[in-house]
Amino acid sequence: MKHFCFKLKAGGLAILMTMVPSVPADDSHTVSGDRATDRVVDVLAVRPMGLATTAIGAVLTVVALPFTLPSGSVKDSARMMVVNPA
Repeated sequence: MKHFCFKLKAGGLAILMTMVPSVPADDSHTVSGDRATDRVVDVLAVRPMGLATTAIGAVLTVVALPFTLPSGSVKDSARMMVVNPA
């Protein structure tokens, strides 16, 4: 029964997420002069680099834990290496 409820909630959430339209905040300004080119560059270059930067920051935060735990600066370290680059 628990498994069924989880699947029902997950399915409902998936359906709800597909019903929400994507609306850009302000689509009147472009970088290259062509909106299609901007979207392609965003999908193929900018977003993967952002994801990679976040993943590298997360790994570095874990590696730095032995040094940041004793000093109590784990939150500052995580903010600098994961939150700020994203």
